[in-house]
Amino acid sequence: MLELLQARNEIRFAHRDASNRAAFETYLKQWSQKQYANYAFGYLAFHGQAGALHVGRDVYELEKLATFLRGRLAGRTLYFASCETLKIDRDDAERFQRTTHARAICGYTKGVDWIEAAAFELNLMYAVNYYARINAGFRYLERHHGGACERLGLRAVWDGDGIW
Repeated sequence: MLELLQARNEIRFAHRDASNRAAFETYLKQWSQKQYANYAFGYLAFHGQAGALHVGRDVYELEKLATFLRGRLAGRTLYFASCETLKIDRDDAERFQRTTHARAICGYTKGVDWIEAAAFELNLMYAVNYYARINAGFRYLERHHGGACERLGLRAVWDGDGIW
């Protein structure tokens, strides 16, 4: 998926495997550095549960992740490509976004079929990267892929707005 979008000059990407919390935090810290500002879309592909990611054998709660990333994600979108991770209160999602200074955060509230999710994610990455205004990208998804948004339980928040 990422290679397809890169071949079309839609995105640039760097892929990392994180099998434990230490590696995960190291890669996130690197990604949040100024020199990687052109890599503005973070695609976190893990198993998940409500309010958390499974990183290797660890359950990594979003609250702890927000604290770790405090103020580091200005201009970046963080996408939780994991089942149920955003099955949380909207206030908690907005707090995560504000704490990290992320441009937006998004993810699923439901258990998802990975084939359908992968097909949808091509559209999501395209929309978020194509539109200069983040709300325009998500509104495009709602208009053109609303059925998939609903089936997958897509949620997103950005400054003062969101899909909830």
